[in-house]
Parts: sequence; structure tokens; C-alpha cells
Amino acid sequence: VKLPAASVVVTQPAYLRLFLLPHNNWAITVDEPCSIQVQVYDRNNHRIHIGDAVSVRSMVSEEYFRVYSMTRNGTVIDGTTIKVGTVPVTATLESVRAIGGAEVKLPAASVVVTQPAYLRLFLLPHNNWAITVDEPCSIQVQVYDRNNHRIHIGDAVSVRSMVSEEYFRVYSMTRNGTVIDGTTIKVGTVPVTATLESVRA
Repeated sequence: VKLPAASVVVTQPAYLRLFLLPHNNWAITVDEPCSIQVQVYDRNNHRIHIGDAVSVRSMVSEEYFRVYSMTRNGTVIDGTTIKVGTVPVTATLESVRAIGGAEVKLPAASVVVTQPAYLRLFLLPHNNWAITVDEPCSIQVQVYDRNNHRIHIGDAVSVRSMVSEEYFRVYSMTRNGTVIDGTTIKVGTVPVTATLESVRA
């Protein structure tokens, strides 16, 4: 019997990174639930698992972001955006210093809470609008703000997407209407439209 072997690497934090989940897109709409996550890395760019012995102080403006919960060590903040604007987010590692007395590099980011300005349509997986019959594909609607930044949208935004059932068999559609999965069923030109229906503010 061959026995497994592994090594435990004990290391020191060198820097922190901030993520906005679920899509790691820092431009989102008002009233969107999301999570701000802090990850810790060593000087070799390996992610470090941190437990309760290490604490992170994460800060986000309550004027723009309603916090619902935070992990005990401060690495995950769950909440909802509540106002349009740029929300600064900072994180500080409180209880560990890097090797040799060097300070841990601290992240800073801004959540951009914005309003949709226009929509773009994509046909995936190849992003080519000329395809053959019986070809499975996805029609995707992407939302952008007036500064051409793609916006993550969730249930707070509703898009009405339409494609002719004569040419396209729909298998599924996301609740907010931004993705339609299906198959082409007939040769011809198929009009596809998308309309922004509502944005909760």
C-alpha cells in the first residue's frame, strides 16, 4: 500500500486582496446583495488560510452599503448596496506581521454603485452571430453604465429578452432575463431584442 505524503507550509502574510462576490465585478447596481471578501497571500503569491488567530479589519461606508453579517475574523462582509456612488473599501491585517518586520501590503478598492445606461447582446460560446441549425448557444445581455463599465446585475435589475420561437428553441432563461440558453431550429435571420424593464432604487 502506498501511503500519501504531504508538507505543511508555515508562512507569513505579505499582502491582502479584496474581492466583490459573486462575480468579482466592482461595478454593481443599487440594492444588489453581495459579499466583500479579503484574502491573505504570502510573498510567493500563495493564498493563506487564516483562522480566528488572525484578524482583519475591513471597512466599508455604511452610507452606501448595508452590512448584514461579518465573519469573526473580518474576512467576509455580506450586505447590500443602498445608494449610487463610489464606496471606498479598505482592509487591515491586525494581528500578524510579515517576516523581517516588513509591513503587510494593504489593499484598497472602491465599489462603484451605478445606474445602467445601455445594453449589449452577445451570442456565446463563439460570439459570432452567424451559426448553423441545431447549434446550442446562449444569448447573453450585458449591462453597462455611462462610463462603459460592465455592471454586475442580479435580481434588482430586470431585462426583457425576446427571440423568435420560429427560429430558436429556448431551454432556459435566467430570472432577470440576461441569459437565454437554447438551440437554433430553422435557417433565417432571427431578431433578438433586449429591453431594460426595471431597476430597483
